[in-house]
Amino acid sequence: MLFCVLSVVLIWGIYAVMVKWVRWEVEKENAIIAWAEFDSNILAGIDEIQENNGKLSISGWALRIDSEIKDIKVVLQDTAGKGQQVIETTAAENSNLKQYIRYLELEGNYSNGGFLAEVKENKLKKKNCYELFLYISYEEETANEDGSDKQAEKGKKIKTEQYLYDGEIYNYNPKVFVEPEFREGTMQQVVQEGKVCAYSPEGKAWVYLYEESLYWILDKTVEVNCKEPKKVYLHLYSTDIKRLPENRQIYLFDNLDFYFKDFQLLLEEESLYCAAKAELNVKYPVSYVRTGLYDHETGEKYWSLEFRLPTAQ
Repeated sequence: MLFCVLSVVLIWGIYAVMVKWVRWEVEKENAIIAWAEFDSNILAGIDEIQENNGKLSISGWALRIDSEIKDIKVVLQDTAGKGQQVIETTAAENSNLKQYIRYLELEGNYSNGGFLAEVKENKLKKKNCYELFLYISYEEETANEDGSDKQAEKGKKIKTEQYLYDGEIYNYNPKVFVEPEFREGTMQQVVQEGKVCAYSPEGKAWVYLYEESLYWILDKTVEVNCKEPKKVYLHLYSTDIKRLPENRQIYLFDNLDFYFKDFQLLLEEESLYCAAKAELNVKYPVSYVRTGLYDHETGEKYWSLEFRLPTAQ
């Protein structure tokens, strides 16, 4: 009898340890990919998603300036907070990566950044929206205690600023996206023919690219969008720091902030929106854009957005 009791206790003990170990492994994996950060030296994107024999095939690319990428994982994170899928990738040639390297005028071998990933469709819920991240492992030169150099492997989860919904890729979350409505004029052309760079559902604000200019469209029903003196911050990152204005090189990005009213477009008085336009007339390749709206007097930030220019994709 005592033997039976001890056996049951032992079995339950082993089971508890195994469950704890499995849970720790899962938590460890999730912890690795639970956060995302901005790194102007890492550029990445998802190019295409195709359906084939019950699988989704995801192609894309990533590069890190002056570092060799060792491994890439695709992370599909449910925007409703219902978990995430982590997908291994295999190396593959990528024409968009080559085009991006030419656009940024990079030197060196970045050809190993193209990848292909596959996931079974039944692993995803078709009507759910997933934000696309990449977990990138790379080597970075660090110093030993004696001052000598060594290569250390690091990893970062990077936002692609892209979303997967119903088999399509978007530069915004399509589940919450609402297109601004213009009946005529230039702004109707911008919305219909331009490219959506980013959208803030909280701020009801859009950024479009049209004919080498950026357009900010603000919904006037949002109180902060009508406040003065409101200012747009516009930070342009480049892979060629030396081509930034000399006074901006120490900050690693160019600052083109402006008062909204100074670049504001004249719209019909009854319009629900106000809009501003800024030409992208710069002498360096733009790898990344950060923009948003804030109160210049108090410094209060109303909303912010990050994106790659569609022309550089």
